[in-house]
Order: sequence, then C-alpha cells, then structure tokens
Amino acid sequence: AAWLVFGDWLQAEGDPRGELTAVQAKLARDPGNPALMEAQRTLFRAHGAGLLEGLHEYVASGLLRLSWEFGFLWTANLRTTGHANAEILAGLHALLTHPSARFLHALTIGTPPDDGWPAVLHELYQLEGPRSLRMLLLGDSAMTSDNPRPAFGAIGDLGGMWKRFPHLEVLSLRGGRMDVGQLALPKLRELTIETSALQRETLLALGARAWPALERLELWFGDRRCTCTLTELEPVFAA
Repeated sequence: AAWLVFGDWLQAEGDPRGELTAVQAKLARDPGNPALMEAQRTLFRAHGAGLLEGLHEYVASGLLRLSWEFGFLWTANLRTTGHANAEILAGLHALLTHPSARFLHALTIGTPPDDGWPAVLHELYQLEGPRSLRMLLLGDSAMTSDNPRPAFGAIGDLGGMWKRFPHLEVLSLRGGRMDVGQLALPKLRELTIETSALQRETLLALGARAWPALERLELWFGDRRCTCTLTELEPVFAA
C-alpha cells in the first residue's frame, strides 16, 4: 500500500517511475495478472532507455544483471569474470549513484581480478548516508564456483561497511583474509563467511553480540592462515 501511495506521488512529480511503481505494486498483490504484465511491458518499451540511462553499456557487456520491483532496480549482480577492474569500478559507481537504484534490495559483487577488492570497497565506502540494502554478497560463492574451495584473495577492511548498510538481513563474504569490524547488524538473519583465513577477531566480534534475528551461520575456517582456536568458538555458541 505504501508503494502505491509513493507511486502516486512520483506520478504527480512527473517521474516515469511513478506509473511503473504503481503497476508493479499491484503485481505484487496479483502476480501474473495479464493486464498488469502488459502494462509493465508497455512502460518498459516507452521509458526503458531513460530508466537505465548510463547503465546500458554495462548491461550489454554482461557486467550487470538487473531486476525490477516497485518501479526501481531491486537486485543487481556484478558478474566480474572476463571484465577488467576499470570497467567493474565504473559500472559499480554508475549503479550505486543511479536514481533507479535508490531502493536497491540485493547486491552481488563477484571476485574482482588482480586483488581488486580495495578499489571495490572504496566505491562502497563513498556512498553518502545509510542505504536500504537487505542482501549483500561479496565474492563468487563456492556453490557456483568452478573451484569450490576456500577463496584466498584478501578482501581487506570491511569494518566501515555496516554503517552504510545497517539494514542488512543476509550477508555472504567469500575471500581470503578480511577484517569484519564489529559487525553491527542487528537485523542480520543469515551470515556466511567462506574464507581460507578466518581471523580470531572475527570470532570475537561474533561472540560479542546477541544476534536477536540470526537464523543461519556458516563459517569456513580455512587452513594454516586461520588464527582461531576451538576454544574461541565458545562465545559464539553462547551468543
């Protein structure tokens, strides 16, 4: 209902997303309705170019895969395989600053080539104010990888990420050494860390919080790069 009201306001402001917001909000109530599906297709034909202005080249190259809900981009997948870091960073910047991505719900970023995580994280840190993102997946999942082993490429410092995405409910991190900071994410329901080098500080951060919403926790410890001990698991189970 709130989306329908918001769609009406956008239409009054002359924003083409307004009518699309209204149509897709009705589709959420009545999935597959033929008239609404046709109305959606008509709107995309009429306004698609403008709604994705600045993103077309990244969609065409296969870097970005996008989906829509409620008149806005809802999910975005950056498929980094076969793309240079310069294109990845430009595409990520264009996405995160795009008006259609204002309410982005889920973001997946594949492992960048040549230890490119610091530059990718820099783009995420440049965001102004908190965002509404609910799902963040960094790195190529072992389930979809050609080599389902722990990842070794260091991700780096993630500690400053959570104030930009305080509403995260699902978080998946796949890489080598990483610093997760305090993980101040009270709404988190699922946490997956696939790593070759789980750090003691990560376990301490997990054990220091009550995690009122957490339903699923998956931790990979890795190999000799892991700095944890079994004893340090006790506060995690206690939490």
